[in-house]
Amino acid sequence: MKENELIMTDTQMAPRNPRSKGGLPLSAQMEEFSYAYIHAVASSVGYELDESHTDYQSIDVSVKSAKLLENVSVPDPQIRFQLKSTTQNLINGNSISYPLEIKNYNDLRAKTKTPRVLLLVILPDDPDEWIIHDDFTHLKTCGYFRFLRDEPETTNSTSINVTIPIDNVFTKDILHDWMCRIAGGETL
Repeated sequence: MKENELIMTDTQMAPRNPRSKGGLPLSAQMEEFSYAYIHAVASSVGYELDESHTDYQSIDVSVKSAKLLENVSVPDPQIRFQLKSTTQNLINGNSISYPLEIKNYNDLRAKTKTPRVLLLVILPDDPDEWIIHDDFTHLKTCGYFRFLRDEPETTNSTSINVTIPIDNVFTKDILHDWMCRIAGGETL
């Protein structure tokens, strides 16, 4: 095993309880919740989402403008996301260390015209705590992002620990800022 390499499967990242109340394996339930998280953030500022039914390029969902914009460099801005989720407490000080598969790492490093982002959704251990209903509905989770475009190649063969600053919280304001910057021709 090489430096910064950790072998961990999706089921190892999920709690030991193999099935949810509804019957989904817990790892699949976590994956679905990560889609719900990005849908909630993007729809709160009026953006459209396209889910990818195949994950060959490590892209799970694209967020795009719901209309063509006028008088901008890029009239149809979009961002592509690789979604990951965990119930592990991976926060250590001011950062999160997440073991990302090499294929995903290399795909997200690609110098593409459309930005690619790793979005890690951290969930409480107990699925009953992921969403709270009282007078309002609360998602008790947080998503953290990292652009890997300019990261170096690695000699690791299975995974690499990706460091995500805890300040990189994925919010509706961050998403809207990115979309405006892309529309203006800026590279993220």
